[in-house]
Amino acid sequence: MSNQDKTIRDFIYLNGDTLNSLYSQLFEGVAEQIVKSRLHSEVQQELQKGEVTKGQIAEAQFSEIKQSTESKVLYDYMYSQLESKITASIFDPSGIGKDNYREALADVFMVKIKGRAEIEDYNRVKVLAERFNDLAGKLAFAETINQLGMSLYQAEALVSSMQGKQKAELKQAIQRWKNPKQLAKEKGYLQDEETLSLINLVTEMFYPDGFEVTLTPTQGDEGIIFRGVIDKQWLRLPPETLKALYGGYTDFEWTMVGQITYMPGGTSPEIPQTSVPNVNIEESVASAGEVGRRSKENKDSPKNEERGPESAAQDNEDVVPERVSAAVEEVTAELPSMRDPFRAFFGTLRGFERMFLESKQRIEIILHPLAIYRETVLKPAEKGGNDN
Repeated sequence: MSNQDKTIRDFIYLNGDTLNSLYSQLFEGVAEQIVKSRLHSEVQQELQKGEVTKGQIAEAQFSEIKQSTESKVLYDYMYSQLESKITASIFDPSGIGKDNYREALADVFMVKIKGRAEIEDYNRVKVLAERFNDLAGKLAFAETINQLGMSLYQAEALVSSMQGKQKAELKQAIQRWKNPKQLAKEKGYLQDEETLSLINLVTEMFYPDGFEVTLTPTQGDEGIIFRGVIDKQWLRLPPETLKALYGGYTDFEWTMVGQITYMPGGTSPEIPQTSVPNVNIEESVASAGEVGRRSKENKDSPKNEERGPESAAQDNEDVVPERVSAAVEEVTAELPSMRDPFRAFFGTLRGFERMFLESKQRIEIILHPLAIYRETVLKPAEKGGNDN
């Protein structure tokens, strides 16, 4: 048995499209097994055309599961080969700080970060924001009933056996218990509806179906974190399963390898400054038409023939503005530019979107992750007992 330690990776995320692209470029071709897998899939689809039996459907489902499993195993192997090939080009950012992170990360191909992870599932946040106060009310009611030591209907049954002040107080308490949101408010669980509505709106506008994994490096500046934007189709487990297994924050160290797509602190894009144009085209055309008509009348006037060409030309200059062409008979209108205000509007939106990319409390560097995994080093088991 080998005495060497063996490293095992438990992949949480592995982007197959990016992996195939990098692997094919570095190894001058795609792994033969991938081609076979795709061909097998195409053949299976052809077999399923037309009328099929239940057995054929089951066979197709089994084939699809088998193909998916084979692809995952192959991707794991491909990643190991790829990382060993480009390991010299993968940058470890543990030594960077707030003063030099932009210069240090400006030209790196990929970064590899190890640290504790936060899982941010924006779909889950949206659902929670929509129903948070309902949930808070139910929890407040459950907590109250638990402290009471009896169910609500048992408390209502007691009312008939009581008299006087005690009966009135119990009735009043029961009415309060039947209003879960009021209970939640009294216990401090209730959240402002406007705040929840804002969370819902921002999530819907900027993070539809968003899923991110944020890593705080184990070593290095605590004020710098790396946020990976996830394509959920490449998660090894469904988002709800990940939440159930790890919660929102992991107790174990994860590794994220990916390419940097955004770093805060750069020069903000210039927002074009332009006013909204006057788009009253009818008025513009009418104005130009009037000028053209007056110019034509002036040109055809008998007085022009008597006064000579020089005097007539001088009259035309007085009535023909610069925006009318030499051919004054042709009615022209100076149409406004729509492109400039359109660009200005997009510039404003870009500036607004940056508000959701940068944090005032910490430096968040955004990544396009290739892989996220949990790494374990297997050591040879120690022998126990007496060898004799």
